Amino acid sequence: MSEVVGWGLEGIQESVTESIKRDAINEAQHEAGREYANGVSAAQHSARVAVDQAVRPESAGTSTRPQNLLPKAAQAEGC
Repeated sequence: MSEVVGWGLEGIQESVTESIKRDAINEAQHEAGREYANGVSAAQHSARVAVDQAVRPESAGTSTRPQNLLPKAAQAEGC
């Protein structure tokens, strides 16, 4: 009888361990997704700021020609 109980406990332990692993994997996947979304948002924001700075004549000094604006905007963003 004790052998049967041992097998039962072993099965329960394996089931619990697998469940914990699945939960940890799911949480890690969700966290990775959140971090990815945050990175995408940050990149989009940075691009918007760069374009906004590029189209503002005051950000480019005296030259308002597009080929002069974009490098200055990128430099202002630290690129």
